[in-house]
Amino acid sequence: MNASAIEIPREKWPAYFRDVDKQFAGWNTTVELLDRTLGDQPAAAGLPLQGISYETAGSQAGDILIEVGDKGTPFETHLIHRPRVVRATSTQPGVETDIEIEAEDGPVTLISLRRRPALPKADKT
Repeated sequence: MNASAIEIPREKWPAYFRDVDKQFAGWNTTVELLDRTLGDQPAAAGLPLQGISYETAGSQAGDILIEVGDKGTPFETHLIHRPRVVRATSTQPGVETDIEIEAEDGPVTLISLRRRPALPKADKT
């Protein structure tokens, strides 16, 4: 995260993640765990975002759930237990966004969202 990251207040997490879902659905997503003891651990790389949410009810209330993967295949899920801080930055607005989530007792999770490259146009010859 760079210096332009902003902290998202906890009361705004549900709305913030709904907005992320709408704006970045299908974008390439990288999820990385940053741990001082174990080092950086990739959890997902370049898979389309299927959803990210702050759970407000049920057995996972208070947790953040990230789902990535191609439709028609099992999604990869990453659950962040007891998040305490969410920070976000747009490295290139409309093209790239990074979200950093600190858990109370675990590694920092870095979520990088990148626009998927457009398919080449079909040759009409």
